[in-house]
Amino acid sequence: AADEPAAEQIEHAEQELFDVAERGRSDGGFIDFKRSLTQSVTMVQSAFRKGGLSGVATGLKDLDDKLGGLHRSDLVILASRPSMGKTALATTIGFNAAKAFADSEGKEGARVAFFSLEMSAEQLATRVLAGQTGIPSDKLRKGDIDDDEFTHQIVPVARQLEQIPFFVDDTGAINISALRTRARRLKRTHGIGLIIVDYLQLVRPARPRDRKSVV
Repeated sequence: AADEPAAEQIEHAEQELFDVAERGRSDGGFIDFKRSLTQSVTMVQSAFRKGGLSGVATGLKDLDDKLGGLHRSDLVILASRPSMGKTALATTIGFNAAKAFADSEGKEGARVAFFSLEMSAEQLATRVLAGQTGIPSDKLRKGDIDDDEFTHQIVPVARQLEQIPFFVDDTGAINISALRTRARRLKRTHGIGLIIVDYLQLVRPARPRDRKSVV
């Protein structure tokens, strides 16, 4: 509609184009058991070769031992009371996956898209920087550091982190249609393999005109 903000008009147009591109592809239906079995054996072989890990590693050994990593089509929900560290855990998992991808030149881990609906991209980056330098995030925010910490800890680590394929969208109150469109765009342009949404209750439902295409 002409009265929509320009950004929403662009996202809606992108969604329509994506639907056109996908229309000719297979959309569900029956799958021959031979194909399913081949995929299963491939997964088992991967887990065998990697010592029990067939998916994207979270970098948290006990969790990886339980899950075998994060797998394609997995929907994992972190749930707990407020202020129990859900964002910190999600950020750690995403960062570990992206860092593993960079360190292994794409053989391990995944490129990561992080939708942060409550915390800004700068706040997330500060958390990661604090974790990698060992300097508390409150000290970084207040600039309570000395020349040696800045020159020999913060700057070198920041330069290393610049190479990490970790993409953050901190748009507040994003709707599900826009989130899906942006994720698909990033998948197409950068090949992301892991999407994190922090957090689900803040995602707005699609507008009525978009609901027909939400899957």
